Amino acid sequence: MINVPRRAPSGPTHIRRMRDNAYRQASNALLASELGRLNLTLDDDGEQLISDAQLAAGEKWGRVVVAYYLAVGTPRGPKSADLERGSHGEAPDPDSDRGQERAERDRHAIKRMHQANVALRIAGPVVADIVLRTCAPWDENVSWDKRDNLRKGLTVLVRFFGLTGLSRPYPGQ
Repeated sequence: MINVPRRAPSGPTHIRRMRDNAYRQASNALLASELGRLNLTLDDDGEQLISDAQLAAGEKWGRVVVAYYLAVGTPRGPKSADLERGSHGEAPDPDSDRGQERAERDRHAIKRMHQANVALRIAGPVVADIVLRTCAPWDENVSWDKRDNLRKGLTVLVRFFGLTGLSRPYPGQ
């Protein structure tokens, strides 16, 4: 008996199924970020590269970073002119109730960022750096050799934020 290798199916039905599956996956919100792609990707053992809890921790870290940058007044990128008049154009008066609320929110954001940063730095500067670059808004890709450090940092953040026992954070996943 001759051992003939099997070819992958390539008929019209198979091609249509592959195309339909690609369309379904393309609309998945998790594909929009590096963390989401790592969550959807399986390793050789069929396990997610990062868990659902690690994904949630990374996304929460990203929100903490954005709140911190807004609180300390980091300049934003270029944008069109703000043509609205009224309360949206200028920062509120620091002595007003609205100004006091904003100042308190900013203090909380700075404190939260500092606490999370301390937790990450304990895991090591390399771990903290890779988590910041991957989970913050600029969303850098992670090279294979740095994924273990990313997982380690995300596990630290899972504990820091108290995120355990999460199922998929997005409906339909």
